[in-house]
Parts: sequence; structure tokens; C-alpha cells
Amino acid sequence: MGRAHALALAERGASVVVADAGVDLFGSGSDPGPAGEVVDAVRAAGGEAVAYVADLSTEAGARGAVRAAVAAFGRLDVVVHNAGFTLGGRPFEDESVDRLDRLLAVNTRAAYALVQEAWPHMQRQQHGRVVLASSTAVYGMATSVPYATAKASYVGLVRSLAAAGRPDGITVNAVAPSAATRMSENLAPSPFRDWFLRTMRPEQVSPVVVALVHDDCPVSGELFVVGGGRVARTVLGETAGYVNPDLAP
Repeated sequence: MGRAHALALAERGASVVVADAGVDLFGSGSDPGPAGEVVDAVRAAGGEAVAYVADLSTEAGARGAVRAAVAAFGRLDVVVHNAGFTLGGRPFEDESVDRLDRLLAVNTRAAYALVQEAWPHMQRQQHGRVVLASSTAVYGMATSVPYATAKASYVGLVRSLAAAGRPDGITVNAVAPSAATRMSENLAPSPFRDWFLRTMRPEQVSPVVVALVHDDCPVSGELFVVGGGRVARTVLGETAGYVNPDLAP
């Protein structure tokens, strides 16, 4: 999916830093791996891109991605945080805090550090665009509580950053994508897996990402479910409620 986003943005004139952990997530990070392949594809199509290889779940890795963009191109206009992984499902009673920490790190902490590093650059420009990759797991996922918890954290992060960025022309949104990616290959063999990998193309998510980072897009603080050609806005609602001024224990 990151590849599709990078190609779509580069095709429209963006200079792109493609960040990836490399072949070995916990190794030296010396092999550009998928990031290098995407850079080659962007350049082959006439675009401009550089690879950045690091573990974005670390603060140094996340902040370094922003610094790499500024060093390579002199400015930063857009942050698309698409990195993530799944640890597989488990019953909640068999989960661990360590697994939760790992998912919070690659999602919440990485997004927080990336955006915080980019924020001063966008404030100086009085313009910036941020898109984070959440998940429909925000609705609840009994078989993967840590994953759903990490992805749901984006709701508060996106809405808070949207409010904070409004005076400086910075918009912040999230997408909850359904697409066949490297992570999807972990699905158990089934007719559903075959259908999903065949029909849910990453390229069907990229147009929404491209639209949200366009200079003229005013939308901010929203979460969009995107997949298979369908786009839907997720609404955080509150009912009229029950009112009783004398309500007390």
C-alpha cells in the first residue's frame, strides 16, 4: 500500500521519501529492501524519490524519516504514515503487555514522533498535510485486542492534531484501508483470503490519500474507511442522552 501511495504522489509531482524497515525489521537496516524497490519504480516512471531505511517504531527512526526528507528536498509538505504490522490474533487472556507495546510503538508512537518532527516545518510554511493509516479494527476486534487498541488511538490523535493544526493551515486525517498488502499474506488460507488478495487492490486506497493531501482539500479531523472502490466517513457520535439535574447516587 505504501508503494501505491508513493507512486501515486510521485506521478503528480511530489518528491517522495520512501521509508521502510528493510528486509530485517530488527536487523542492521543496511538493505533498502522494499523501500529501494519502490524508489526504483518511482524513478523509472520519471519521478524523484529516495529511500530511508529504519525502524519507525523507535523515536530516532521516526524522526529521522522527516529529517531525511528535509535534507533531500529542502522542505516537507506531506506525511503519510502507513507503516505497521500484525502479530496475529490471540485470545485476550493469552495476550501480553509486550505485544501491546510493540503495536503502539509502530502505530501511535511512530505517528506521534513523525508528525511532531514535521510540525515546525509545516507551521513555518503555514501549510501541511498528514494522513495516518488506521483500521476498521477501531470498531472492536476480539481476536486482536492490542492491534485494535493501537489503531483506535488514531481517533483521538487525529482529532486533536486537526484542532491544533487548524490555525497554521495543517490538516490531519486517517484512513482505515482494506487492501492486499504484505501484512494480508498472514491471513489463514481460505476462499475469503483468495478473494481478498485478488480483489482488494492497494491502488484503490491511494486516490483517497492523494485527495486528502491535496493543497485544496479542506477536510481535517476525519476517518475514512476505504477499500475495493468504496469510501465511507466514520462518524463519532453522541446521543441526546438522559437529562436529570438531580441525578445522584
